[in-house]
Amino acid sequence: MFWKSLLRSSTKTGSSWVRFYRNLNTASTCISNVKVKPASSLKGRTFPDYVNSPNSKLQSLIWPKPIQNIFIVKKPWSDKTTAATVELIHHLHAKYPSINVIVQKNIIDELRPKLLLTPENSSCTIDQTHDTIPLFTGTEEEIVKKTDLLVTLGGDGTILRAISFFNTDYVPPVLSFSLGTLGFLLPFEFKEYSKVLDEIIHSRSKV
Repeated sequence: MFWKSLLRSSTKTGSSWVRFYRNLNTASTCISNVKVKPASSLKGRTFPDYVNSPNSKLQSLIWPKPIQNIFIVKKPWSDKTTAATVELIHHLHAKYPSINVIVQKNIIDELRPKLLLTPENSSCTIDQTHDTIPLFTGTEEEIVKKTDLLVTLGGDGTILRAISFFNTDYVPPVLSFSLGTLGFLLPFEFKEYSKVLDEIIHSRSKV
């Protein structure tokens, strides 16, 4: 009840949980560059609708237009969450190239070398297409104004820290998943991550 109340602090707040997807083949294209762009250049956030479902206490989370911006918050100084964040960004870039990924400034340098996929560190080859992954960042205020969907990687502390960025504003839908840390708010494992994320992006999820 605490978690449901916390995420319902705004009339438009919703929550869904995802499970991490580890089997993505990210090496079909070499990633040779990470380009950092200002979050302030992104379009304003999209507010989802929450529609009552027949014969269910759950609501359907419906996006009136496609999701544009996902803000990812990871547990700091954790190799496991860093690897998961890299996997997630590669997945979004490969499957949903129109979605913009937002991260905090203080993790850019940590992520940049690990996001690169080159013939030296992956199965991609020199003759494959080379690509650039864009990451957006800015002040907390700038990020809050642009976030359609909030994704956290870590434990309960990571969830609460991420939500605190929005403490005076609308809280977007939250996708939270644990990476082996103790947590009371994280009931799911990771193996169905891709399926659940797809449902949320395509307005097929329940909250």
